[in-house]
Amino acid sequence: MICIDCSLACHQRGFTLVELLITVAIMAILLGFGVPSFSGFVADQRVRTAIADIHHDLVIARADALGNTRQVILEQRVAGNWKEGWTLCVDNNPRNGQCDLPAEEILKIAQPLPGERLRVCSNVADFAQRVVFRPDGRIVRNTPVTDLDQVTVSDDMGDGDVSNDKIRSIFFGASGRMSTIEQNGGINGGVACP
Repeated sequence: MICIDCSLACHQRGFTLVELLITVAIMAILLGFGVPSFSGFVADQRVRTAIADIHHDLVIARADALGNTRQVILEQRVAGNWKEGWTLCVDNNPRNGQCDLPAEEILKIAQPLPGERLRVCSNVADFAQRVVFRPDGRIVRNTPVTDLDQVTVSDDMGDGDVSNDKIRSIFFGASGRMSTIEQNGGINGGVACP
């Protein structure tokens, strides 16, 4: 600060080193509490987005099957790994319950899901590679449909504590209709994918 009248005492304004160190220490403490909850928030949003993407494409598959009276398939792009994306196709050449590329009509190709800890699984063996909708909108199954048939997306947070796992599942009804349920921390019967 420049003094106009040097006979008057100039007052310097600013922070002392002690005040600055105390402020930095308080900010570090607050960040220490906020970062773990923020990482949980990010993981939950990643699971929420992934399940929404899968649910959206399943709804498209069912609607196309019903609207065009044809069999439609949502199939993994990489065998045994839903996380690597999926293909939505019409099963018509031949009608064998698989996306025989390039012969089948492709409705959509989904990109891989982001997130290192993100997992996608199902409790139904028939959904291990694909979900097939018949022309009447029902799901093709080798065994009877139950109200516990599901596809699950989860993030176990990498800490071994199941109480903070981020879990969401799509449940299938006998008619082929679907609903999504939050199961974080094991609520509503939720179990993280292996």
